[in-house]
Amino acid sequence: MIRTRKPFALLHTGLILLLFALYACGKTYQDDTAFNDKITLLENHPEAILAQPDSTDFSRITTEKEATAFLLRSLARHYTSRDFYPEKEKLQECIRIFRSRNKVQQELEALFLLAETCKKENNTAEEIAAIEQGMKLAELADDPVWKFHLYNYLSDMYLRKYDMLKFIKNQALANQSIKEMNTDELDPFTLTLLGKSYLYTDQLAKAETLLTRLKTSVSQQHICYTDICRLLGITYFKQKRWENAATELKTALATEKDSSHSFTCSSMLAFCQDQLGNEEETQYYKEQALRFDTARRGGYKALEFYKLCIDLARRNGNREEETFFTQKMTDQYERMVKELNEQTLDEAIEGYMRIQDQNEYNAHIRTYQLILGGMLLLLACMVIYYLNRRRKQMMKYFNLQHRSTGETGKHTGRNQSADPSGTGNSQADRHAETYPEGEK
Repeated sequence: MIRTRKPFALLHTGLILLLFALYACGKTYQDDTAFNDKITLLENHPEAILAQPDSTDFSRITTEKEATAFLLRSLARHYTSRDFYPEKEKLQECIRIFRSRNKVQQELEALFLLAETCKKENNTAEEIAAIEQGMKLAELADDPVWKFHLYNYLSDMYLRKYDMLKFIKNQALANQSIKEMNTDELDPFTLTLLGKSYLYTDQLAKAETLLTRLKTSVSQQHICYTDICRLLGITYFKQKRWENAATELKTALATEKDSSHSFTCSSMLAFCQDQLGNEEETQYYKEQALRFDTARRGGYKALEFYKLCIDLARRNGNREEETFFTQKMTDQYERMVKELNEQTLDEAIEGYMRIQDQNEYNAHIRTYQLILGGMLLLLACMVIYYLNRRRKQMMKYFNLQHRSTGETGKHTGRNQSADPSGTGNSQADRHAETYPEGEK
């Protein structure tokens, strides 16, 4: 009897193992709807998240629930006070938990906040590493909106470094990532960044249209409302529409939480009031700008403000103030030149981080390739074993059949040889009948 069930069972098991190996080589990235709903609530009413009672102990984060709660409260506090940043170690622990649970949206939000935290610490290497990890994750998840946000972040980072070529390159990549998407599908946060991109690339008419429409479509409690007013004010400022610019910049300054943006609004308001001939308000906003003077992050904005202050001092005949702001302008130029010279080191760090990430990625790929190769080899061995066993069984079956046929033929031949006539007489009897005894 031929047994075929066991080889088929082995083949079936091998196929299951192969499918499991293929599944292990990739992950299924799905949106977490509940988390996305919380992010939407957070963007519209961050105070509502902070007002919710929460007894979670964040001294030690070990579960996905604790990590998500920590991330949401950290984002809410960061949105309500832009100078707040969470503990980096706890944020990194949250990222590890999200990665192990394959929580893509949570991990992307945490990586983005980690990059902001590293920026505050002036840790360029870790800032770049966080954004690059986010970029890889967004690529794997095929999320164009997150790619747009990450490329925008990189463009802002290179603008801080005064690297205009990389700034333009990342702005182009950001816009390319959402080129196929309808603007009606985009959330207010993304649309605000798109308006800023138009502003950066001197598409002032597009920026004005988008930001004006966006301002009327979101509530004043939305986290982007202040940014929208500030960007719209800068748009009017570039168009030299001083009154419109002053109106929007005042609205932004009243609710601004970021000291750097407060400096931008105050310095531009001082310039607008000077152009409008309001000396008292010019002096008031000049003093406000000096309160928020963040020369390390001011960049070109600080230079324009110092030029205005020098001009005001000259008009008022104040030589002491003119000398003071001239020195500040000189210091700012020197700081910018120094940062430009340090770009070679930053690029080296960036290259090193990219190589490290690529090596880690290649190590994972090699592991998966070995697993897959082992599974394929096992499957091939089982197929060869099954085919060989089947061949032997068929050969055995044919040999048995041939032997049986041969024995039947021999038996029939002996019978025919003993009695060719079929009468049952032997050959000796027939010989006796043919030759009588006397004739032998």
